[in-house]
Amino acid sequence: MSMDDLARAEQSDPCCELAHLVRNRMLSLRAALIETARGIDRSISEARDIMEGLQTMMDNARARAGLMLIDPAGSYEIRSDGAGDGAFGASRVSGSGRYGHRGVDTMVVPGTSVRAPVSGRVARLGYCYAGEPYRLVIIGVSDWEVRVLYALCPEDLVGRMVRIGQHIGIAQDVSQRNSYAAMGMLPHLHTEIRHAGELVDPTPLIFGG
Repeated sequence: MSMDDLARAEQSDPCCELAHLVRNRMLSLRAALIETARGIDRSISEARDIMEGLQTMMDNARARAGLMLIDPAGSYEIRSDGAGDGAFGASRVSGSGRYGHRGVDTMVVPGTSVRAPVSGRVARLGYCYAGEPYRLVIIGVSDWEVRVLYALCPEDLVGRMVRIGQHIGIAQDVSQRNSYAAMGMLPHLHTEIRHAGELVDPTPLIFGG
């Protein structure tokens, strides 16, 4: 008997207690089944999150052995040119005074593949400078944030998990930027790491150790 049949039976015979009880029981069972299905979905989602977290931890532990952000391998070196040294903490001068370089600049051939330095979720894509085409990608890992500048990445990367070494974009030629070209700056990627908002030296991540 369907739910509608039971409802009509109740209407035609107010004393039909059996129909009323059966109908309520069916409704309760349906609600219980729905809640059980939701619980299974939550458990599957939680298990997936745990697996992703474990994979991220394993991948990022491997990062200490040294990674290659760019392809082909063998072209990895810190930028040193007419604009200065690309090492973390290298002296810089701006209108507001002297400060330390916030990341590490590694030489790159424009147009080559940029690869993820860590495993994590792509939090955001942005622009390095207002009104200019140079892009950045931010990968989040718990309360860590890794930024790679001068990499042109597809917009649909945002929100997706990426793995160490996975292709995430194409290296841009920042040496053509007017102020940089005048200084003789060479093409490079700029990598920054922040932990709980504080800058961290990315050198061990890039070169190992």
